[in-house]
Amino acid sequence: MKKESQEAPKPAAPAPPPALPPVPQPMPEEGDGEYEDVNKGAELTPADLARIAEEAPGGPGAPKAAA
Repeated sequence: MKKESQEAPKPAAPAPPPALPPVPQPMPEEGDGEYEDVNKGAELTPADLARIAEEAPGGPGAPKAAA
């Protein structure tokens, strides 16, 4: 008793296209909007983010606005 898959062999898959050589990509300008820094903040904990948010408006060493 034959299986249907043996009676109707699948057509051979087309050969994959030849691999193209890697083309060097220029680094995008900072802030061009095309690429986001996906790793920015990736290793910060919520506590770190809260601390940074408190420091960010005045920058490091600036007097606190809510003083």
